[in-house]
Amino acid sequence: MKRIVIIGESMLELSPASPDLWQQSFAGDVHSLAVYLKRCAPEAIQVSFMSAVGIDAASTKLISSLQQEDIDTSLIYKHPSKTLGLYMINNTPSGERSFQYWRNDSAAKQVMHLHQAQVSAATFTAPDQVFFSGISLAILEKDSRDLFWDFIHRLKQQGTQVIFDPNYRAKLWGSIEDCKAQYELAFHASNLVLPSLEDFTNLYQLDSAIAVSKFLSAYNIDEIIIKDGPAPIIYQSGQDHLEVAIEPVTQVIDTTAAGDSFNGSYLAARARGLNPENAIRFAAKISALVIQHKGAILNRELFKRHISKLHY
Repeated sequence: MKRIVIIGESMLELSPASPDLWQQSFAGDVHSLAVYLKRCAPEAIQVSFMSAVGIDAASTKLISSLQQEDIDTSLIYKHPSKTLGLYMINNTPSGERSFQYWRNDSAAKQVMHLHQAQVSAATFTAPDQVFFSGISLAILEKDSRDLFWDFIHRLKQQGTQVIFDPNYRAKLWGSIEDCKAQYELAFHASNLVLPSLEDFTNLYQLDSAIAVSKFLSAYNIDEIIIKDGPAPIIYQSGQDHLEVAIEPVTQVIDTTAAGDSFNGSYLAARARGLNPENAIRFAAKISALVIQHKGAILNRELFKRHISKLHY
């Protein structure tokens, strides 16, 4: 069984259940990815979540919710005075979403310091894969980033495949220059990059998937998968180039976790032995399913019923 370590932040999510009622769950980009990855490949991969939480009831409930998904929580560290971040989802009639965040007291910002204090580098077993996102980088305290990159480079030297989703959120960065400097390090370190065109349009003013592919070709990245909403998904690996058309979704309810569910189910499909094209097709179907429901994480039983009808 493969093992992947996913680094980042889980948050309290409030999504509209009705005009006057909000429902609470747990989510965040890497949280959603971890859940869908494990649900889609339960026997093929061990998913370990690396983060930090508080010692309050909500933090305890978060850990329990991850364990219920059969996700390893041994790398979730407890901060004595910080807690979880919180965000609210607002949707337009077309299903597009916007978020309002409260994360100043998020314990996840301190994950690297807590990891260093509690786990010796000599005793930490390198996983097969490690995943992080642009949000994982953005939330880190600046004095944590050197620790983060030391950790990533040490894993890579031990043979770990490094996977990065840029997932650019301008509000989380002090400046565009700071963000670009961190992404430069990420591109150099990564074996697999999973961007959306929107990330690169907003950050680098690139207006096509082909332009993104050319931009990333300057780095020694083994595989690149570029998402662009309902447009064909681009796969690039060396001289291999694929454009995979996806089925349009006629009724979009909530696009929250569209990319995260794609990433998680793509990695799950690859862990189960699918080739890149078939893995992309499977992941696109999972993403399409997710955006036809409210919130980032589908009810587990509902998800099982739907996925049983899909074929790898």
